[in-house]
Amino acid sequence: MEIFEQIKDMAKSASEKTEAIAKTVGEKAEATMEIQKLNAAIEKAEARMREHYAKIGEEMYKHYVEVGKAPEHLVDNFAVVAASMEEVNDMKNKIALLLLNIAFSIIVFFPAFGEEWGWRGYMMPKLIELMPKPA
Repeated sequence: MEIFEQIKDMAKSASEKTEAIAKTVGEKAEATMEIQKLNAAIEKAEARMREHYAKIGEEMYKHYVEVGKAPEHLVDNFAVVAASMEEVNDMKNKIALLLLNIAFSIIVFFPAFGEEWGWRGYMMPKLIELMPKPA
């Protein structure tokens, strides 16, 4: 009977350890969820800050363009912004030209296809019938 008591004690000990592990895992899961919530809140706050930084920067740049004066440490940054804006406008123009080229190609395709289809599919067999047969 002593062996059954030992098995019972081992089972009880294993049960207690399993319960403690489950409790620890639950606590860790709760902590992980709290960390995720906090990280999401941090990201949201940082995004809001970046948005306001951008608005401040835009206002400073508009002021620089209108007045022509800005703090010396920002003038180089404004030059980079102006160059970037020009680069973006150039890229937008390239996109517009590419779209125009695609549209033009599509518009030209249908009449060209119609002409080819008409000559090869309709007229060529008719002309072949009219041609004299080779000897």
